[in-house]
Amino acid sequence: MAGTRKFWKSMILGALAGGAISLMNKDTRKAVVEGAKRTSSNLTYAVKNPHEITNSIREAAKKIQNTVEQMNDDIAYIAGKVDELRGTTPQLVGILKETKEAFVKKEDSGAPETVSAMAGGAKSDSDGNEPVLSEVVLKEADTVGT
Repeated sequence: MAGTRKFWKSMILGALAGGAISLMNKDTRKAVVEGAKRTSSNLTYAVKNPHEITNSIREAAKKIQNTVEQMNDDIAYIAGKVDELRGTTPQLVGILKETKEAFVKKEDSGAPETVSAMAGGAKSDSDGNEPVLSEVVLKEADTVGT
């Protein structure tokens, strides 16, 4: 025990000596004096107005609490959306696979499927066939199913 007490006593004396030596510098002395003045004025204000200090601490605590609650709400919302996506993704994959299979089956049949539109009162073509305004050829897009 005596050795521990001597250690701490020496530590405090060393700190005081180091502080005294550093105060030999004029800029350091000015900074220390200004800091001490600010600290003493803040302490004086806190002692004279304890209700303002407690109110400001309560307001800060409420702001922190509101922020934490908002973060919890945001996290819950995001977690809900992630769960929703987990449920939707397998359905979407199934729909895409079915669509790809439908296009692959049409491609395997050989001839492309065509859709014709007829115009009332239009003249027939030179072969006597019914008039065709447009034909739309349904083909599988290169990007479908990839």
